[in-house]
Formats: sequence, C-alpha cells, structure tokens
Amino acid sequence: LTLFTGDRNARLIEWDVRTQKRRAIHRFEGSQWVGAVAVSGDGQFVAGCGTDSTARLWRRGNPYYEWKIPLNGAYGGRVGLSHDGGRLA
Repeated sequence: LTLFTGDRNARLIEWDVRTQKRRAIHRFEGSQWVGAVAVSGDGQFVAGCGTDSTARLWRRGNPYYEWKIPLNGAYGGRVGLSHDGGRLA
C-alpha cells in the first residue's frame, strides 16, 4: 500500500504504509510547500500543486515531471486526476 503526501519543504513524498518508510520523489523548486496531491485510479500518475502557482504531473517511477502547468498566479489548493491520468482538474 502506497500513500502520497506533500510537505512544508515543497516535496512530494511517497510512503510505503506497511514499512512506514518514505522517500521524496520530487521537489517543487520555487515553491514553499505542496498543498495538494492526487493519484490516478490506475496508479500510474501522480499530480501535485505547490505554492508557486503550478500543477505538475509525474508518471510513477520517473523522477522528472511530464507536465508543468502554470495556474496564472492562482494557488492550486486541490487537484484531481482521471482514472487513466489523461485529465487533470
């Protein structure tokens, strides 16, 4: 079982719930913290929003984001993904 969270050091964290071990999978450069995280229903994609007014999307296992979307100065306090990761809300 895996849990994804954001933290106040602008990191996206992946947790192994059974072992309680965590690892940072990405740092939001230019952001103070990550406030929202979502995982696609098939588990292949992870999205997050930071205080730098961007939303970012990763394919699990890849440390580099696939998309970085500017939110035009708005803070993205919530994020959602479609089952296949093809739609970001």
